Amino acid sequence: MPLPNKETLDNITSKLGEVIDAIEQHPKWTPPNPPKTLFFTHDFIKRSHSMLQSLDELPSAAKKAETYNDVAGRCQLSELLITDTTGKTAMMTGGDPTQPIDFGTAVKEKMAAVNASFPNALA
Repeated sequence: MPLPNKETLDNITSKLGEVIDAIEQHPKWTPPNPPKTLFFTHDFIKRSHSMLQSLDELPSAAKKAETYNDVAGRCQLSELLITDTTGKTAMMTGGDPTQPIDFGTAVKEKMAAVNASFPNALA
């Protein structure tokens, strides 16, 4: 998928920041030792956010498009991780699969809004 315009990129970047903030507001987010599932999902999303913020620093249009597409895929995976109720996310992140973390409505809605912000997003 080609790079969208700057306004769309800024919108996606902003919405990813909102997801990060929402995770940090989660009642179980207790630094310095939040539950592993929250920590690793937060870290994954934060890295995606950082990748988008640094697009302008990349040397070529091809590298920018590659990174943008990588972030789009990471965002889709993030939504799967956040909405998982089977315990697979917990298993992947070293948490207890018998007690999966409920990320809460705010995080789920904000992550869905990120994915809906991508041009040609699947509804």
